[in-house]
Amino acid sequence: MKTGWISLVLSLSLLFWLGNAIELAASETAEAKSLIPIVKALGGPDRYLTSISTDKPIYRAGEHFHVRGVLLTSTEHKPMPERDSLNNNVVYATVSLENAKGQNLVSRSVPIKDSVWGASLTLPQDQESGQYRIYVTYPNQGYAPAERRFEVRSYRAPRLSSQIVFLRDGYGPGDEVTATLKVKRAEGGIPAGAEVEFIPRVDGKAISGGTTRVDESGICTASFKLPKAISEGNGTLAFSIKDGGVVENASKTIPILLNTVKLDIYPEGGELVSGLSNRVYLQAYQSNGKPADLAGKLHWKEGKTTGVVSDFRTEHEGRGRIEFVPQQGRTYYLSLSEPAGIKKTYPLPDLKSSGVVIRSIEEVYKKDEPVKFKVAATTDYDSVLLTLKKREEVVAYKKIKLKGDKAKELEEVAFFPSHEFDGVLTVTAWSDDDKPLAERLVFREPAQKLNIKVEADKKSYIPGDKVTLAVKATDESGKPAATVVGLNVTDDSILELLDNREKAPRLPVMVYLEPEVADLADAAVYLDSENPKAALATDLLLGTQGWRRFALVDVEKFLKEHGDKARRALAYRGHSLANLSQVDRYTFFPDSFSRLNLPEEIGRVEGPRDMNMFQVEPTVIDERHYSSGRAERHQKTSPTLPEGAPIPDFDNNRLISARIGEVTGYAREYAHQNRARRGTDRKDFTETIYWNPIVKTDATTGEAKVSFDLSDSVTTFKAIVDGFTQDGTLGSTEASIEAVNPFYAEAKLPLEVTEGDRILLPLNLVNSTSDKLEGLS
Repeated sequence: MKTGWISLVLSLSLLFWLGNAIELAASETAEAKSLIPIVKALGGPDRYLTSISTDKPIYRAGEHFHVRGVLLTSTEHKPMPERDSLNNNVVYATVSLENAKGQNLVSRSVPIKDSVWGASLTLPQDQESGQYRIYVTYPNQGYAPAERRFEVRSYRAPRLSSQIVFLRDGYGPGDEVTATLKVKRAEGGIPAGAEVEFIPRVDGKAISGGTTRVDESGICTASFKLPKAISEGNGTLAFSIKDGGVVENASKTIPILLNTVKLDIYPEGGELVSGLSNRVYLQAYQSNGKPADLAGKLHWKEGKTTGVVSDFRTEHEGRGRIEFVPQQGRTYYLSLSEPAGIKKTYPLPDLKSSGVVIRSIEEVYKKDEPVKFKVAATTDYDSVLLTLKKREEVVAYKKIKLKGDKAKELEEVAFFPSHEFDGVLTVTAWSDDDKPLAERLVFREPAQKLNIKVEADKKSYIPGDKVTLAVKATDESGKPAATVVGLNVTDDSILELLDNREKAPRLPVMVYLEPEVADLADAAVYLDSENPKAALATDLLLGTQGWRRFALVDVEKFLKEHGDKARRALAYRGHSLANLSQVDRYTFFPDSFSRLNLPEEIGRVEGPRDMNMFQVEPTVIDERHYSSGRAERHQKTSPTLPEGAPIPDFDNNRLISARIGEVTGYAREYAHQNRARRGTDRKDFTETIYWNPIVKTDATTGEAKVSFDLSDSVTTFKAIVDGFTQDGTLGSTEASIEAVNPFYAEAKLPLEVTEGDRILLPLNLVNSTSDKLEGLS
């Protein structure tokens, strides 16, 4: 074994083989200890991963925004245990905001409660547009860092929310382009019959477009042909939607590909082995990094002779797969027929004359079914160890013999891991001298499902109304579940400004998939039980993660090459202040800490001491840049501390943050409060009207209620809810809250009139509320 390898602690769970339970303990089984390299420095058993969400995906410069982080264990997704405040055992997260240039704009140290932290920050006024990042670290614990990106730019809330989806993620010269526009009114409802004009432009010139109309489901389709000669490949499709007196525009870049496709190729087990049935995964990108949909053929070549093996087509996010039996002496390559005009060919990896292949049998494994896969080799192996791991933990293993018979079908192997080992699992084949032979990732359905429902106390509201939401959480059997819920209510038209594929994932997808992959887009698809392509999309996603191959063999190298992505994939817990008792903490993190010699009396209080964490009652966030829950204690302390600074519980010459003013209390809740309105004026167009990182449902009923006021916007607000339980069960849901005009007049005008006609104009007066309106004139 290489010097310097970091290994993982091998822990063996209950293993079952063909229904016979065999309990193994690694400490008691010498054979098990020698099966694979022993790993020991990923940070111990208490390793947590962070899932981050923001209240909106897009902000303006100078805007206030909210961010939430959830810490769950890397294997069973369980929250942190309750901390003992008397022992000051509080975990803090350092939350940093970076602009589009990667410059750190602000940092906050926030405490973690109930395995959740919340922070409210303000974007500086004079910042450039672009993609910004929330970056979170844990200097005292060394947990893996986490991040969430969002956009900052000028925008306005549209009256019509729309999504444009192209039939394919790639077109070439002369191809017919088909795009679907899905549209709805901001206040709710479908603009059925609305006229839509579409205008495509390529290389700065308009080409033939047309008009269409929105159907009863809010959908219309546009089709047009691209020019046969395209020089630059810059294309845009613009829609103009006319809904009565409202006109909205929507546009999207046409994915034109001109010899600029990047195609990555991943053999399923890591190598392409001759003579055996192989599966190959494909990942295609446009020049801007977005996925490219391709179709073409797999060819073979031997000397001057060539032939076609099969056709192929990508299925989701530019990903696809091919199955074939490669023959020794031949080379293989891909050619493209869609999009048109790409002449480049793409060679497959070199063939290996000997090796092992692993084939997953299911695209996604059911939680109550065995994890089955097939394995074969080109040469005889007296002993091949097959392991099934959840990160470094071996949850099942089996030794088998492989006969190098290329005519033989792949041998099927079944594992029966304990139900709590779900999500992404790693199947690896090892030689008897501990060398990895083949490996792939598979997905097992979550062991349990948390059902969350959210209901409003009315069907619809008028601007400024008070809203009460009832949240109820139950387990799979329908029993009430004590749940920690995050609740966010935001103008849905703002959420729809981003393409669906660009939207951040919800908590279950964040936990089960996001740390495991290099890039996660179109996140809503993968765990959607109602989407028939969800299982295939998940298999294709995991089949194209070649960067993770044999990550546990040389952890140091893996961490060095892939940085934070590797730390999240391994849930690597690195150096922390808490574990540096033999290190000079003042120099280990010179940018974060400094020694301050404070007078003895500063921070001393009358009565018993408590931890330095602020308890805050729910209030409007703008009034709480610093927590005020310890005001009484602050009055009893020395007045020499800066106003708004936290009260440290450190003895003289101990570490405290150099940026005292940037240590904040826990941001608990933002509940919008309606301003005093004057007549029918509408000036308050707040987009996020409720945000709370922790809402606890009652253990007996599974219910919780929250209340807030609507803004003056006539729109649809979306309530987004996700939560977790103490046993690691996850769930999410959403609901719509419609704010409508309380009263309006609707006139039906004839389409055409001629001179001298007498017009009888029907006028409808509409009361959108459930109450009787009086005093109208």
